[in-house]
Amino acid sequence: MERNRLATQLEAIRTEIDTRLKPDLDLVCGLRDRVFEEIMQILQLKQNIETIRDNQDKNLELQVDIGENIYVQAEVPDCSRIYVNFGLGVWVDLEASEALKFIEARRRALEERSEQYTGRYARP
Repeated sequence: MERNRLATQLEAIRTEIDTRLKPDLDLVCGLRDRVFEEIMQILQLKQNIETIRDNQDKNLELQVDIGENIYVQAEVPDCSRIYVNFGLGVWVDLEASEALKFIEARRRALEERSEQYTGRYARP
């Protein structure tokens, strides 16, 4: 009798884990991974802006993808201002120092969000 009750309770716990907890964990982990990817992109953008800022007196030469992995040579004669995507399709013309401040604020916000996601699935 006691053994049947324990087996039933164990099966109920397994069902709860499989139907609710595992899917929730997968969802939160996926959200957190996307935030980590965005943080990496932000850090790469920061490095690129710092490089542009440090070489501001020079023309910037680069290759631009015009579609279908077809690249053309391009030259940017004035790198004193850059366009930064603020989200929702809004691009803002900023100086490098302003862009770096925005990027730092965005990075901090993303790190806070990743900590929230980590806390959601790490709680007891």
